[in-house]
Amino acid sequence: MATELTWLGHSAFRVDSPGGLRIYVDPFLKGNPSCPDNELTPERCDLILLTHGHDDHVGDTI
Repeated sequence: MATELTWLGHSAFRVDSPGGLRIYVDPFLKGNPSCPDNELTPERCDLILLTHGHDDHVGDTI
């Protein structure tokens, strides 16, 4: 299995690793008009990465 990168709108991405890790990068999900409905409430998350502390990148982490 290859690493899978899914764009969730704006600066948000979901990364699914070959080892099965699910990683969210800058998870601005709710309020993001480009985020798919099925990603608004992730079923699981192993790691969250933030590039910086702006609201549109921190999103739903706090």
